[in-house]
This record gives sequence, structure tokens and C-alpha cells, in this order.
Amino acid sequence: MENEPNIIALGLMSGTSLDAIDLAVISSDGQGEVEPLAFEATPLSSGLRADISKMISRAQSGGIDWAHDPEVAHLTAHVTEAHILATSHFLDKHRLSVSLIGFHGQTVWHDPDNGITVQLGDGQGMADALGIQVVDQFRIADVAAGGQGAPLVPLYHAALCDELSGPIAILNIGGVSNVTYIGERLNGLPQLLAFDTGPGNALINDWMKEHLDLEYDPNGAYAQKGNVSYPIIQMLMADPYFSLSPPKSLDRNRFVPKPLMVDLSVEDGAATLTSFSVSAVIAAQAYFPNPVQRWIICGGGRYNNTIMSGLSEALDGEVVACDTLGWQGDAIEAQAFAYLAIRTMRGFVTSIPETTGAKYGVHGGRLSKPRP
Repeated sequence: MENEPNIIALGLMSGTSLDAIDLAVISSDGQGEVEPLAFEATPLSSGLRADISKMISRAQSGGIDWAHDPEVAHLTAHVTEAHILATSHFLDKHRLSVSLIGFHGQTVWHDPDNGITVQLGDGQGMADALGIQVVDQFRIADVAAGGQGAPLVPLYHAALCDELSGPIAILNIGGVSNVTYIGERLNGLPQLLAFDTGPGNALINDWMKEHLDLEYDPNGAYAQKGNVSYPIIQMLMADPYFSLSPPKSLDRNRFVPKPLMVDLSVEDGAATLTSFSVSAVIAAQAYFPNPVQRWIICGGGRYNNTIMSGLSEALDGEVVACDTLGWQGDAIEAQAFAYLAIRTMRGFVTSIPETTGAKYGVHGGRLSKPRP
């Protein structure tokens, strides 16, 4: 196994922010050797975003038969087709050939405490359309093993930090924020702990969309002009989630702060929701085995200057954007699912108890081979 050549794989990620399909190609052995080759983001169409949002809203109301509902089947086909078209264009544009695709799919419901996680996507349909092996449904086996099914990126984080000294915290600020704590190495393996800290960009994005029809708060400018409502922050941080010991994970729509914010201006609302995301990260430090020396920030939230300044002022250790290390900051999650697909092919675990709470190391991912 050690002498096997690297696998060139494409990772596909469409996250809870519902902004784009991220596509990233890496060459890796599925362990500590990783070479990024290409990255691109393809925006989701407004129609597909609206359909996904509608399905997420339906899921919150409950009662969906995920296996037989015709609307679920229809949306699954559309999500898959969008990923197929984006992949075909991407590979042609970059003149790349890959032997494997890691297809995350689109999360529309995540309730691991009740044994449910739903990522829409048809791996077999993609494999047939593109003539390439596809690994999808990465989260189901972890949930079946008693895990949270998230976050799944920590093993890739550990590979990226293979030569960095710890303790380090890698914070990914997407729709939901998740952190990977990487401690000192013992017998060659780093100490890992991972969990969702709380909201990331999703609540801020929703607020901006509702009030100004903007997709996000550009550079955190509206939050910068506003005043934080600390009584609202206190009420939001009283949620029982923050008292749960990790590993733990969140659905995008766990927090519904809007009823508390009816009297706030656009700027004050943006400031309050931004402070909520930062406060959740600050609270996460209490669960680390040791104080970290450096926070490495990934995900779209690193572009929000108000979030970054809030983190820098409040967190222990140096706070840096991942780009300063030469990482492709927008590509990390897509790269991670390429990496996890490679691990699936190589027979390595894709999640461990310390990162998801599963009872054992899980071999996740479902392999689909192209049919003749």
C-alpha cells in the first residue's frame, strides 16, 4: 500500500451557504501527501438555490419520506445534473483527467441524533454520465455508527498540517462554522478533536438577503457600522448546544434568531449576528485540551473583516487566514472530499471517534462504478 502511486481525484462540494459548487483536483496518497492541482467555483443558478431552500424549509416542517417523495427525486436529479455539467466544463477547461470523484451532494437535512442525514445527489448517475468512479454519501455510515456525520474535513486538515507544530486550531467558517483542534503528536499521530462551533455565515447571509437582497455582508461592512445587541447575544448563547461536549454537529437552521431581532436596523442586526458567530467560536476554546498557538481560518468567513477582527481580538493564539500558509482557502472543503474519496478507495477510515463521536473509525463513502 505504501508504494502505491498517488490518485488524482476531483472533489465536489456544495455547502450550506448555497452559493456555488466548489470543484478541486488533488493528487494524494490518502495520507500525508497532498498536491493541489486546480480549483474553481461554479455559482448555483438562482432557480436551483430557490428549490434547495424550499426543500430545506419543507424538511424543517417534517414528514418527508426521503426515499419516495417525488419532489426529493426531482431535486436530486437537478442537483446531480448541475454537478455533472460543472465537472465536465471544469475538466475540459483545465485539461485534466481524474480517475475518481468525491461527490458530497447537497445537504438539506441533518439530524444525526435521530439517525438522519440527507445529502441529495446520485453518485451512480454521475459515474454513468461521466465515465468516472464516484464516491458519495460520506456521512451516512458515520451516523449509523453513532456519530454526528460531521465534520468530515478534520482528517484532511491534519494532512495539511502534517509538518506544522501544534497545538493548532483550523476554523472553517461556512454556513456553519466547524473547528479542528490538532494537538501535539504522539507515536507519530496528532491528537485530534473536531466539532461544529455554531453559526458561521448562514444567519448573516439570510439577514442581508431578507433586508437588502444581498447574498452576504460585503467585507462585514454593515456589521462594522452597527451596534451589537448583547442581550440578544446572551439569549442566543444560552442555547443548550453550547453546553454539549464535543464531538457535536449542527443543522444550518438550528438557530432562529429573527423573532428576537424585529426591532433592529440592518446594521445592528448584521453586527449582532456577526458577534453571535464570533461568540460561538470563543466558547469553543473551553473544550480544547490545551491552548492553541495559532488559529488558521478557512472558508468564506475569512473575507468578513468584522469576523476576522473579532476573532483576532478575542481568541488565544495568533489568528491568520489560511491563504498566508499557501493554502487555497476557498478550495479546502472540495479538496477534502477528493481526499476522503481517495481514502475510501485505499481502505482508510474517513472519520474517527474524536472528530464525529462515532463508536469506531468509520469507512464511509459509497463507491459507484460506471455501468457499460
